[in-house]
Amino acid sequence: MKRKPLNLKLGEVICDKCHGKGGWCEKCHGDGKLDWVENIVGKKPGLPFDSILINELASKLAKEIDEEIIKEILKKETKGGEERTRSLGNYM
Repeated sequence: MKRKPLNLKLGEVICDKCHGKGGWCEKCHGDGKLDWVENIVGKKPGLPFDSILINELASKLAKEIDEEIIKEILKKETKGGEERTRSLGNYM
């Protein structure tokens, strides 16, 4: 997932823990930036970070599951010496 450039407002700073990358950062909760108060006392967890994290994890997990299913289907197709090939498009 590509990050948008950070647009810092007056009083905001780049997170010193993730260096503005966001993602899985505990300090900025994925924003890559903090206001001066959050920089001192920390940021409260909120729904936007939680939902972004959940969506990212769900997307990665779905991709892994799809890959495993396709591998199993292809393994069954070649089982017993009978080699039948089909394009992956038939399974999606």
